[in-house]
Amino acid sequence: MKMKSKSGDLKVGVVFCMVILSACLVLAMSSANYSMNSVIVDSGGGNTNSTNYETDVIIETPTGTVSSENYTAEFGFFYGGVGGTADNVAPEVLNLSLLSIGVNNYTDENLNCSFVVNDDRSDELSATVRWYKNGELNLTSYYGSYSRGTLVSAILSSGNTTKHDNWSCSVQVVQNEYLKSDWGNSSNLTILNAPPTIVLTGPENNSATTDRSPEFNWTYNDLDDDVVTFEINITPYYGENPSILDERSDLGFGDNYYIPTYDLLALYDNGYHYRWKVRADDGEVTTNWTEQWRVNITAEIGILLLNDEIHFGSMEIGESNSTEDPSIEPFLVENNGTVVINVSLNASQLWKTRPENSSDYQFKVDENSLEAGSFDLFESIMNWFNVPLTGYVVGIGELNYTDVSDTAEVDINLTVPSGEDPGQKSSTIVFLAELAE
Repeated sequence: MKMKSKSGDLKVGVVFCMVILSACLVLAMSSANYSMNSVIVDSGGGNTNSTNYETDVIIETPTGTVSSENYTAEFGFFYGGVGGTADNVAPEVLNLSLLSIGVNNYTDENLNCSFVVNDDRSDELSATVRWYKNGELNLTSYYGSYSRGTLVSAILSSGNTTKHDNWSCSVQVVQNEYLKSDWGNSSNLTILNAPPTIVLTGPENNSATTDRSPEFNWTYNDLDDDVVTFEINITPYYGENPSILDERSDLGFGDNYYIPTYDLLALYDNGYHYRWKVRADDGEVTTNWTEQWRVNITAEIGILLLNDEIHFGSMEIGESNSTEDPSIEPFLVENNGTVVINVSLNASQLWKTRPENSSDYQFKVDENSLEAGSFDLFESIMNWFNVPLTGYVVGIGELNYTDVSDTAEVDINLTVPSGEDPGQKSSTIVFLAELAE
């Protein structure tokens, strides 16, 4: 091998070449595996700026059989080529996709930007993930290190998302910190409006209550914190068939409870029950109806005698007296139940000489001046009527149960019959309340 040098320093050049060749001769070198070329340095070369030279080269001493397609020997140095099959191929982003972890794309679901990192030559790979919100860069994350073929999941927490956001992700795979893939871009994913969810809470399903205006209530959740309004439907059923007796419906209210504006009419005592359901509207969508819950409105029948005794004092044979006398108070009956009632009367014998009903022992019904309109005047006995000693007679018809109008007076009229023995006389009157609805 001959070396020429413009500077004439031939001796140094020859010694350097001999040292390198001595090291190379240790290998079994054949023309099929190696290409060795002589280099004659004539002028020392030109300026080595970036437009003239590739710096991305590998310089090493082969220790095995190395194909000449991958390595070239120049002046005793073996290096990987920059062109052809000797290039180090850039890593790749494969199977890039952006999905919501869930099925609805709602704001409470994390986003998963998944991809496979790949490189033909390296198992030391990392990745850069950029998150774009409505087309603008929002967040950058770094992941590594991975071997080739690894499936990577980059997760964006749901706390970052709001309905109607449009998200996408871009990914770049990096090899050894300097060789990078092209950016891969996912398709866009839009965060959708989540309809409210409702859970009925009371009255409980298949429950019974004597409250004619029970509070219907429920809980709800809206992931987007929208202003939510509700619609309720309360339908009476006779057996298994819906009835038009007393269907209720209301909508557009914002509270998660509902109290009927007037008492429910369809009583379980008459073969009815109610089924109720609720749905919500968040301004964008109206939800489906909830399941139907059943509730029985059961009558509570009760009366109270606010005045339960009448004393007439001493009376002579043939003398008459009644509670129309301001000094003698009549019976005062109050409906303390939850339904309209009829009140019937029956009494024990008062006069020994009158074992049956007689005009000597009578009653009639009158209004309490403080609570007029408490009962039906036409269904009540408003004129003197013989007190029944056998069986019952309806005296007060349809006595109301609301506190402001739930009382009635029962007047008693007595006449001492001829032939009646002297002595203390008494009779017990039984008031029987029955459902009148």
